[in-house]
Amino acid sequence: MPLPDAEPTPNKANVYEQYSHLTVKEFSQDNYDVTKLPLNLNADSEDVLRRLELIGNVTNQLSSSGAIPGTIQYFEINGVNNGVSYVDFGPGVWRVMDIVAVYSGGSGTITFRAYHYNGVTPLEWYYAQTTSTSLWVFNGDSQFDELSAKRWGGTAECNGGKYLQLGLKPSGTFTADSMTIYVVAYKVR
Repeated sequence: MPLPDAEPTPNKANVYEQYSHLTVKEFSQDNYDVTKLPLNLNADSEDVLRRLELIGNVTNQLSSSGAIPGTIQYFEINGVNNGVSYVDFGPGVWRVMDIVAVYSGGSGTITFRAYHYNGVTPLEWYYAQTTSTSLWVFNGDSQFDELSAKRWGGTAECNGGKYLQLGLKPSGTFTADSMTIYVVAYKVR
């Protein structure tokens, strides 16, 4: 006698039953991912996948053409000299539109570095410099396209750590603890 599966494959009815207590507004990205990710890509899952696509579109938890409507957000982190501060995007998958650093007392050259962080090792890959005394806008840098093309955020529980955290590290001369870095991003899933 074969052993039963630990988690039965969802059928077309139980996707709706599972979330019937939620309104469209209450349905979250985690609900979407937790239901979708265990599915196999086969004919048995086709009905469930089609229903999830419909649910994802109706609840604004799925976008095939860019930003999910209404998801543009500003994330604010403190820039500590020679310290990496990580952006907590939260649930979902994000793309960065803009990064602006505001500070006081800047002099000489201030360097900004950006890091991929997968929960284990920060990997530096982005570098920029300015001599501004108070403001640096990252989207004017030649490497910004690479940064903005990455997918950020997500949780290991939902996607196996596929998406990365963004770390930002300033160094140089500016008034101690005066730097705030604003990251503008939008959700793509």
